[in-house]
Amino acid sequence: MSVFQLLYVSAAAKGVDQAEIEAILASARARNAAQNVTGMLLYADRSFLQVLEGVQADVEAIFARIAKDPRHTGLSVLLEYNVPERNFREWSMGFERLQASDQAQMNAIFQINGGAIRQRMTPAQADQVMVFMRNSYNVTTRGQL
Repeated sequence: MSVFQLLYVSAAAKGVDQAEIEAILASARARNAAQNVTGMLLYADRSFLQVLEGVQADVEAIFARIAKDPRHTGLSVLLEYNVPERNFREWSMGFERLQASDQAQMNAIFQINGGAIRQRMTPAQADQVMVFMRNSYNVTTRGQL
């Protein structure tokens, strides 16, 4: 049975602060766990990059809720497809905040993210983003690439 994945980007609305980011993360983890949806959220420079995976109807229901959330602006779906198995199976919602010390990663990922928000990301770039996210997950959960 295949797993549906959805990758999207958005920008944090004006006024969204650290406490709001933590609230988004806490509610996402609870909601995702209840619906057996897994994924990962990256945040840097007021931009979100998130992949959700699970049964398509569940992923789409969660994404519809995100699309209505006023804390997100410039929402853009980058990829929607089926994969043989989950990439983020151990996380109801993994989270990584890229810091200024991760400048090379921030530049690579969120330059792409900015383009995606303006709907200029190519499928190849979106695939590169997914590779980065899978590698981050593997390093975090298993200590290896």
